[in-house]
Amino acid sequence: MSAELIKAPVDASGVLRKASSENRWDFNAEAAKLYRRADVAMDRFYHGIFTPAFPGKLPTPLIAVEPMNKRTLAAYSVVPDAYGLPFKLTFNEAHYIEEDGKKVWRWGEWSQAETLVHELGHHWQQLRGKDPFKQGKVTHNREFTGKMESLGIHSRPNHGSHFSVADAVGPFGILAREWGLARPDDVPKEESKVNWWSIAFGEGPIGRSSLTKWYCSICSFAIRVGVKGDIDVIHNTDGGKFIRG
Repeated sequence: MSAELIKAPVDASGVLRKASSENRWDFNAEAAKLYRRADVAMDRFYHGIFTPAFPGKLPTPLIAVEPMNKRTLAAYSVVPDAYGLPFKLTFNEAHYIEEDGKKVWRWGEWSQAETLVHELGHHWQQLRGKDPFKQGKVTHNREFTGKMESLGIHSRPNHGSHFSVADAVGPFGILAREWGLARPDDVPKEESKVNWWSIAFGEGPIGRSSLTKWYCSICSFAIRVGVKGDIDVIHNTDGGKFIRG
């Protein structure tokens, strides 16, 4: 991403937002809802202090719904698309189902909102963060996962999948309740036992094993153990607590 792109981004969100609401499209209502919620989340969590590059609010990311690999929930791209437009947030059409004649997110409203705020976090980090993603580097680095934790969203380092439902009393949980969303006790699952955090961001179901995989919450160093329940182990190298994978 060039410095020119950061200093003078083309903000086409207003035009495309209007078009998505007026054109005949299966996702009219979804796009309108996601844009509204993105506005609130950006105001609440991400606009932050002004910078020379962005003396006002950050540009609104474009929101799209299109087919993607089923193992991905959503994606954020800072690279300009085929139309030369940057800052695009895409929800995977594969995770929508038909319900009462409408397209709805199969994993539930809380999951969708949590995913939206996660992807907006990438937008914030690329434009205001001190350690934005660079080609060949870790996408979900310490700065990003730290920002998520500050909102009560538990994103696993390096991978990005969520290892627990977002906190009910955290900043995101408070906003979700304002939107009238009910926090699930666990991650919604299909009959195959696949859940929305295990398939997020390019991760697929893992093979069967008698051992459970745990990751350091700071560096994501992995271990497998046969103990059930919380192992309560700290990684000596950096002090991170091991969390279930």
